[in-house]
Amino acid sequence: RSSDSVRVFEPLSLAELLARRAEHSHAILFAGGTYLLRSSGGVRFPRFTGEIISLRRVEELARITRNERHLEIGAAAPLASVIETGARVAPEVLLRSLRSIGYGPTRNRATMGGNICVPDRRLTVFPVLMMLDAQVELRKSGASRWVSIGRFAHPDGTLNLLPGEICTRIRIPRGDWNIQEFRPAASVVSPKAWSIGFAGVAETRKGVLSEIRFVCGGMGKTILRSREIEAELAGRRLPLTQRDCERARELLTLEIESTTPSLSAVQHRTALRYLDWFVGRINFE
Repeated sequence: RSSDSVRVFEPLSLAELLARRAEHSHAILFAGGTYLLRSSGGVRFPRFTGEIISLRRVEELARITRNERHLEIGAAAPLASVIETGARVAPEVLLRSLRSIGYGPTRNRATMGGNICVPDRRLTVFPVLMMLDAQVELRKSGASRWVSIGRFAHPDGTLNLLPGEICTRIRIPRGDWNIQEFRPAASVVSPKAWSIGFAGVAETRKGVLSEIRFVCGGMGKTILRSREIEAELAGRRLPLTQRDCERARELLTLEIESTTPSLSAVQHRTALRYLDWFVGRINFE
């Protein structure tokens, strides 16, 4: 479709979509449009070239499948569909993060790919997927590759996308987490210097902390995850000792102090409180 100033392409298959993308590499990819419309005031798109490629009719991008090793979610799957379809198969921490996003109408339109492909900040789902060691499939006409979501976004905010590539699927490994917690970042109306969210998962077995992961997000482009703490605490007998907790706090403080861009004092204190609370939650279990 076209008008005097806008051309809209509506491919019907993934192959057609990739072909269109190859021909129109600067076109805006449009699925639910919730972030694009909000960030542009609903009037015009940032860096708009006059061309839009709609994803809404590409059925392959909305699929949600599961096998013994992974849960795979199409990049154009609406958040509401992931919540409904994944109720029994998706990690609870992921479902909680999705439920925290907007209201019903927003979740009906917003998509998984749209949430993780925003270049200027890492939105709600990104740090949770990073904690879960998710991967994203990046495809272009004639080629495809998988990259860890931690390598999908560069520190400067740009996305690891080659010319003509599109994010098509998110793959989440299965895990036996018996403890899963999520706390959203502060409201968007709160000062950014205060905003910080938390997600954590752990597996405990026969009095041993088999594995632990946690992440702090909601801080613009900054995501805080300390694999050193995770490695330090994994395999410890429960309950964790005071020395274990103090060592974890020390390591997290070092991680925060080396983080760029730097966290505010409020975010620093909040991250430590989240760690204390999560460790207490594990000990209680």
